[in-house]
Amino acid sequence: MSTEVITRTKIDNETGTVEDGALFTEEYLPTELCSLFFGVCIRRIWQKKDNR
Repeated sequence: MSTEVITRTKIDNETGTVEDGALFTEEYLPTELCSLFFGVCIRRIWQKKDNR
């Protein structure tokens, strides 16, 4: 299970060129991993509620 990393740039609408400092990276998690993170977070929330 690995993440997908995409590098992007922002284009200036007026000039049609790349804007200065507009290079950025997005990282996407696989669906299976998102479900696992969600389950862990919900479990911790429930445990905190039970301890109150």
